[in-house]
Order: sequence, then C-alpha cells, then structure tokens
Amino acid sequence: MATSEIETITADLEQALNAIAQAQHQAMATAEHAGQTASRAAATGLHGVGVAISGIRNQIKAIHEVIASAASLGQAAGLAVRQVSDQMSPHEANAHFTTSVAKIEAMREALFAAAQQVNTAKGRVESALRGGQPGPILVRLDGVRQYLAMAAQQGDTAKSRINATIAKTGQLGN
Repeated sequence: MATSEIETITADLEQALNAIAQAQHQAMATAEHAGQTASRAAATGLHGVGVAISGIRNQIKAIHEVIASAASLGQAAGLAVRQVSDQMSPHEANAHFTTSVAKIEAMREALFAAAQQVNTAKGRVESALRGGQPGPILVRLDGVRQYLAMAAQQGDTAKSRINATIAKTGQLGN
C-alpha cells in the first residue's frame, strides 16, 4: 500500500476533524451566549423569553453532543486507515478501508443530524427573540452549520479517495 495514499487520506480526515472541532467550539460559545441572553431576558422581566432561550441553550448543548459523536466516528475512521501497512494482503487492507468508509458514512449522518438540529434551533431563536436581537445567536449558529458542512465535505473527499484505493488494491495481481 502506498504510504502517500494513506497520508493523503489521513490528512483529509484530519481536516474533517479540525472542522468538527471548530463546530464544537462554536456550538459551546453559542450555548454560552444563549445562556447570557436568557439571563438578561429574565433580569429585565421577560421570563418567558428567558425560559425559551434557556431551552435553546440546552438544545445547542445537545447539538454539541451529536457533533462529539461525529468526532469519535471520524477518529475511528482515521485509526482504521492508519492501521493499514505494507505487510498486509489486499484483502486485509481493504477490510480496514471498508471499516473506515463505514465510519465516515456514520460521521456524515451525525453531521447531517447536527445540521438539521441547528436549523431547528435557528427557528426557535427567531421565534423567541422576535422583535429583539436574534442576530448574534443566529450568526453563531450559521458558523456551526458552516463548519459541519466543511467537515462533511472533507469526509466525502476522504471516502472518495478510500474507494479509489479499494478499487486499486482489488486490482493487484491482475
């Protein structure tokens, strides 16, 4: 197995994991901002708004957990690729690559689920802060969604490279 292929795939997965880490960071910062907004709303007597924003804060924390599961899956995909060695048979190498593809697909599903939840949270923010200033929270949620999209794109790139490598490995000996 060519080391350069493994390194390229690993780099793609690392870029996906970096985007996931940014999404996690952005989600936690958004949850913190929502908590501050909820406190300010309650302090000004807008208890209903405070409760609604607190619920959104909890939803954002749940999104963070979904993103964390995507990170775990991405790490597992990278591990499966890094375990491939030149001493392996094509069958053994492809078993690791197939495992990695399955982890990437599961990671992508988790990223998609998180993005769907971000969209739901955005709708709740718009509703709860109608007539107020929903912009700062919405901008932060958009940032989370952008990082999720970047991670999914890098995962797709890694998956395409792995599938090409599986096809190439399957031709060895022909």
